Amino acid sequence: MNTKDLLLQTSPGRSPHPLELFVRLEGRDEAHFYTQGLTMQDFGSLFAGELQSLDALVYRMPAELLNPNYWEPLTKEAENAVREKMTGIITRTEGDRALLFRADRISRGRLLRDGLDIPVELVNGYIFRTTGDALLKLGQAWSGRHRFDWAALTKGPIPPETLTAVHRDLSQCRLSLREEQMFFAAQDDGLARVVFAKRAHLYRAIEALVRGFVHGAAGVHVGRMSRSALDEIASLADGIGLSADPVRDVTNTGRTVEVSLSLGRTPWGTQPGREALLAKEKALLYYDSISGLWDLAS
Repeated sequence: MNTKDLLLQTSPGRSPHPLELFVRLEGRDEAHFYTQGLTMQDFGSLFAGELQSLDALVYRMPAELLNPNYWEPLTKEAENAVREKMTGIITRTEGDRALLFRADRISRGRLLRDGLDIPVELVNGYIFRTTGDALLKLGQAWSGRHRFDWAALTKGPIPPETLTAVHRDLSQCRLSLREEQMFFAAQDDGLARVVFAKRAHLYRAIEALVRGFVHGAAGVHVGRMSRSALDEIASLADGIGLSADPVRDVTNTGRTVEVSLSLGRTPWGTQPGREALLAKEKALLYYDSISGLWDLAS
């Protein structure tokens, strides 16, 4: 089994990692994938082909990737000095201190920390524009700490109004522009939200997450999932979410691997109108190693 096709392979913390999956299906051109323990290393391996053909806008760059020599205490005077030259500012907290990144004093080639020879362009003082290939390299260098929010767009000119619209859409976790192909927003607590413009990309992410979870929990090879199985999982997780513990909820009988899924217990709550499904409380996902088939009983 190629682990490049799996998620939860480089997740920090507990190992094997628990399964958390929340889905929102917003029409044909917008699909939400929320999970825990998602790293850019795993995500980048899974979607490298797509990302390399896109441009990227990073709206929240992890502080650890920026040049550490240009942080200073946030004061009104320093903020005003940056805003005289830049539209926006970059800040972070360190304990009870607020720090400001002096983007007005730094050359383009010195934005990132030493050792990161990755081309990025600072736009409006707080947006980092780069290529999809460079974004993958940033993801490999990221430890998973701090916020990392980016948008991947089809290649082409990006006028100022698009920068504003993408920032708004990313903050509201929605797609409104034809150019928007993927959104990625990671929290410091390990939770991540991804929005895809293509349903096929959602299904690839779900398959990689479930197979990665079972591989880690049961320690066995598991085959690919059919489109009908992915349809069922996505439909069940839509608006309520699925979760499982790698020790308590996974049973390996030798021939089958059975996963007891809890409904409606993910960190993202339940979407209005989906509460009736919580009466079931549980669903059973199982894999037959003889036939190589997956099935979901809900």
